[in-house]
Amino acid sequence: MTNAHNEIDQHTIVTWLESKKYDLVLAKHQHFIRKKVVDYIQGFRYYHQFESDFYHDVYIYLRTQSLPSKAFLEACRTQNMFKFYLAKCIRNRLNTLLSKERDKRMHTTTLEGLLGNQDDFQTIETDKSHTMAKNAYRSDAEFEDIKQRLHQQLQSILHQFIDSLPQVGYKLVLMLKVQARADVYEEDLRRCFGKVRSKDTKALLSLLNGSQYRQQKDIGLIQKLAPYFKKYRKEKGDAKALQRWVNQYIAGDKYTKGIIDRLTISDANYDFKIQSKRWFLDFVYEHFKNLEEGKIPEASIIPIYYKRAPQPNTHQPLKFQQG
Repeated sequence: MTNAHNEIDQHTIVTWLESKKYDLVLAKHQHFIRKKVVDYIQGFRYYHQFESDFYHDVYIYLRTQSLPSKAFLEACRTQNMFKFYLAKCIRNRLNTLLSKERDKRMHTTTLEGLLGNQDDFQTIETDKSHTMAKNAYRSDAEFEDIKQRLHQQLQSILHQFIDSLPQVGYKLVLMLKVQARADVYEEDLRRCFGKVRSKDTKALLSLLNGSQYRQQKDIGLIQKLAPYFKKYRKEKGDAKALQRWVNQYIAGDKYTKGIIDRLTISDANYDFKIQSKRWFLDFVYEHFKNLEEGKIPEASIIPIYYKRAPQPNTHQPLKFQQG
C-alpha cells in the first residue's frame, strides 16, 4: 500500500477512488493540501487572514467536486499522476477563491466567475471543446453575448497587430495557437516564417497538431519550435526568450497593457474580463476554433498602442479604453 517513502501507491489511490472512499483519500493527504494552500498565499500578505477559510473550502471542494469526478478518476487511472492532478485541482480552486476575494474589493466580474463551479478537469482532458461551457451561468443569452463581444475584441486586437506589424502579428497568432494548443495549419507557418521547406513544414505540422501536441508541456514544445525561428526569421533568442516574448504580449508589463488587460466588456456597474492565463488560453483555443467554423462576426479595430493609465479608484467601475 505504501512505498519506501511512506507514500500511498497509485494502485491503492485508484482503488479508493473507485470505491468512493474520498474521505480516506483526503485524510491521508491533509498535510499535502494544507501545504499547497500555505505556499499559494505566501506571496499575498493580505490574504494570509483567509488561510484557514481557504483550506476548509478547498477540502470541501475536493471532497464534493474533484474526487468524485469521472475525469479525475480516469486521469489517475490512465496517467498514474494522482498528486499532480490533486495539486492542479487545489490550485484552480485557490485561483477562484482569490479572485472572488479580490472582486469583493473591486467592481469586476470575471468570465471564470460567470462559469461558477466549472470542473477543474478541462486542462486534464485533451478535448477543450467544452472548456467555455456556459451551463453554470444564470443566463445563457447574457453569457453568450459577453463571450461573443470578448471574441470580437480579441479578433480586432490581432487584426491590428497584423495590419500594423505583420511580422509581429503573424508570429503572435502562431504562438497564441501553440500556447492554447489550437490546431496549426500550413498557412499559419507560411505567414509566420515565409517560405518553408516542405520537409520542415511536414515536421512542424506533425509537431503542432494531434494528441501529443496537446499533452506536451509549454517549454518542451517551444524548445522544439525555437530552431525554426532562428532558421527562418533569423532570431537569436532561445526557447525561454520565445516563451517570455509571448507571455509579455499576453500579460503586458508596467509600461503597456497585455491582451488580457484589453479584453474587457463594461456595463454601467461592472467589468467582465478574463483574469487568469489558463482561462485566457482556453478562450483563445475556442476563439480559433470558432474562426474556423465562421462563428465570429467581423469586429471594429481596437488600437494596440496606448500606455497603461494610472490605477483608477477601485470603488468606481473600470472602463475599457477605446482609443
